[in-house]
Amino acid sequence: MSGIDEIKDLFQTYSIELLAFLFIAVYSLNFWVGRSKNNGLAVSSLRKINSILKEQFSEIGSYNPPRDDSLIKESNSRYLLYCSGRRNCNGLLVTINLQRRHDLFYVLMRYFKFSLEQDSITIEISMSSSDYKEPLLFCVVERAQENELLESMEDVKNHTNVYKCSKIPSDFHLRMEVPEMEGLVLDTLVAKTIQEHSKHISYIHISDLAEQDKELGNRLLRFQIKIDESLDNSEALSRLTLMSCYLVDLISGLKLHAQTKKIIESKRLRVKEALFKASHKEREEASQRLKEEKLQKELESRQGLSKAAIMKREEKLRRRQMKKNGGKTMVCFV
Repeated sequence: MSGIDEIKDLFQTYSIELLAFLFIAVYSLNFWVGRSKNNGLAVSSLRKINSILKEQFSEIGSYNPPRDDSLIKESNSRYLLYCSGRRNCNGLLVTINLQRRHDLFYVLMRYFKFSLEQDSITIEISMSSSDYKEPLLFCVVERAQENELLESMEDVKNHTNVYKCSKIPSDFHLRMEVPEMEGLVLDTLVAKTIQEHSKHISYIHISDLAEQDKELGNRLLRFQIKIDESLDNSEALSRLTLMSCYLVDLISGLKLHAQTKKIIESKRLRVKEALFKASHKEREEASQRLKEEKLQKELESRQGLSKAAIMKREEKLRRRQMKKNGGKTMVCFV
């Protein structure tokens, strides 16, 4: 028998084992390469905004001065950085969300266009309630991301409407409670920065009704920035990060007219009442469905039983109810 035949016989005998070993080797190699690439992207992204954060905040991450390991690695595709020590806000949280390059199944889904995830940086700034007192709900969102944002942010979905705006690119929507917000937030500097770096912006969200944990509070400024690894994002990341800090100071000093505040409060009250009515209706419908299901089960259980069996069952239920009542029976006097 030749060497080639021996190799064929060996492969046929251990084909499953060899395929399993090959899969493990490929998966492990992709895991190591993908994890290393994500680590590099996270560190390089932090370096691009590090100088801005250092200028704006006194405490960056777990170390001062900042170091690469200030990043908290929550997973192989998610990194966090905390900043604190700045006026007009309680702190800042930078979340770097990257593609799951370490996951071979995700890589295959990405290759066949089944997944459209992209790298992004989300900046969340918890506003100080002592400085940010005015009701303010404002959102600039890329049209392609709007449906996803509305599903995840109830305040934007329930309280805002789309308004036409010539200050932002045509592929973005401006959502507000009242049109007066446009002139208050979209000043010349903010509008110019959005125009120049619109391809890197997913959304800008400012709200005093944001749903968040107790540590961050419900007065937030959220800013999602897209990362394109094939391009140099240094200028865009720096400018947009600086703009988020600029917005903190801008909105902390906003003063709404009394009439505008009254309109906002009236709208929010109507939305609250409508949501309560809708939830009450849903509870009633759910209760009615449960009653119908219970009745249906009772009818199904009675089918096929004789009259004597039905009477015996009802007597059993009556005794069980009496036992629950402590063996007491009700006597009516006429």
